[in-house]
Amino acid sequence: MNKLPQMASVADIRNDHRKVFAMLDQGPVLISSRSKPVAVMLTPVLWDSIVEKLDDAEDLIDALEEEIRILRGERKSNILTAEELDAWLDEDSEDARTQTTTDERILVSN
Repeated sequence: MNKLPQMASVADIRNDHRKVFAMLDQGPVLISSRSKPVAVMLTPVLWDSIVEKLDDAEDLIDALEEEIRILRGERKSNILTAEELDAWLDEDSEDARTQTTTDERILVSN
């Protein structure tokens, strides 16, 4: 989606918001006021997609940072079998869910 953005002014929204909303079918719309960008309008579906991708990227960064800490010896890793992991996830008790702290990494082995 690295194409030139569509543009509309605040006045365009005020005068014919339906036309500006229709532009959203083609992608985000850069909103300007006095020829300066002030906002970006996008559909809720696109917003949700962006947020999901950002969340996934943040999770990946967290996992890679934890991997680095393990490789440096700053953290130890707990290796669980698939069955142990399933049992851990199935436990009703909150205490069972906190056996492995957020500072430790869970690895699944077969």
